[in-house]
Amino acid sequence: MSKIVLMIILASLMVSVSVFAFADLGVVSAYASQVIEGHRVVVEETGKTTKVRYETILRDGHDEIVKVVAPDFFEWAYLNGKTYVVFGREMKRSPAPIIDAEMLFFKCLSSTPTILSTADIDYNGKKAYRIEARDDSATYVGVFLLPSLLLVKLNVQHKSKKITLTYDAIKKVPSLYFQKVISSFKMINTPPSTMEVEVWKMVYHLDNVSVTSIKVNNISIVLVHGMAKNVGEMVVYLFPKSDKISTTNLISQFKSKGLSSISAEQNGISMVFVSATKDHASFKKWIESVLNHTSF
Repeated sequence: MSKIVLMIILASLMVSVSVFAFADLGVVSAYASQVIEGHRVVVEETGKTTKVRYETILRDGHDEIVKVVAPDFFEWAYLNGKTYVVFGREMKRSPAPIIDAEMLFFKCLSSTPTILSTADIDYNGKKAYRIEARDDSATYVGVFLLPSLLLVKLNVQHKSKKITLTYDAIKKVPSLYFQKVISSFKMINTPPSTMEVEVWKMVYHLDNVSVTSIKVNNISIVLVHGMAKNVGEMVVYLFPKSDKISTTNLISQFKSKGLSSISAEQNGISMVFVSATKDHASFKKWIESVLNHTSF
């Protein structure tokens, strides 16, 4: 290979790297300076299971308030590196971090991703910019409108899950509007209790969830009801470990009614899992996966 040909190849590689680096920095800096309000549809596909969420979002740079409108209402916020769960007009520290697809994408672009390709494209009749990147956990394909560089579509391909995020409406709003909305909430920065963390694990792994509480022998019991994958409908009873309530007696009562029931204890919290399932292996496996879960 001649020196001239080698120099041409090296120059070509240097141009490609610089273009990719510019694309990387361009969308990251644009995203960090945007204040937007929008509606988006999030589709999660895992094997034969498909979940669809409809969300509204108000974002100022990397800070955001996300409201899941359907299928189950849930509102949360990410502010100054902390995650909050919204209850009415209160924002309370989340028992665990919440990370959405956009966060993962820009975390990828802000680190040292492998940029697979970039291109100017047509997106629904509008000029757009497409960037494909990869990190250790997933491959991302983001579509940005031009010249605003507003993210309008994102595909995330994990090893066992695919996420598609599509904005059906998005607009820029004043930064003062975001601050006004934030100031309307009461911020509660008290760290979550051990009970809240354990209840959160159950909520995270169940669909169609409802949470209630009752008192038995002056002990507060939290009941988490929902649908579990491969198990079906179940109720989880959680309460501080106490001599006033016997998990053995509870299990005996449930089993006498033909229900499957398993007890566990974690971080000083007693738990009793109850289901009508006859698939005891799947029931036990689901419980073990929840108790061993450490990241969200």
